[in-house]
Amino acid sequence: MSLADDVKAPIRHADRFFIGGQWVRPSSDATIKVIDSGTEEVYFSVAEAQPTDISRAVEAARQAFDAGPWPRLTHAERAGYLRAIGAEISQRSEDLSQICPASAARAVARDCCPSWRPRPSSSKAGPPATRAPCCNGAVTVL
Repeated sequence: MSLADDVKAPIRHADRFFIGGQWVRPSSDATIKVIDSGTEEVYFSVAEAQPTDISRAVEAARQAFDAGPWPRLTHAERAGYLRAIGAEISQRSEDLSQICPASAARAVARDCCPSWRPRPSSSKAGPPATRAPCCNGAVTVL
């Protein structure tokens, strides 16, 4: 069974890195086990970047920046790209919410706002996503 087969979260290539426009194999077999804080069980595993991988990614990013169009774009053009990225992230919010176990978000809210608790849910899926009233609303609890 490969690392990718063990993934429960919606991650397509947990055993690779996206570097230079391609999914590439890491330089080692090292992994990071992501623990669900609610069950203390491994939720999923991802490849662990080594210095070689990081250097390769930084070099590819530098090359893309120097040879690509980004530094020559206007502020308005850059803003358009960033808005498009934000829209894509919003469209994938359901997938992204499954990457981090919900209990981890609750732990952040609990530590940030000890007196706040999410409202009870009548749904079988658990409590609805809500914003903690502190931290300027920066903590979303799933």
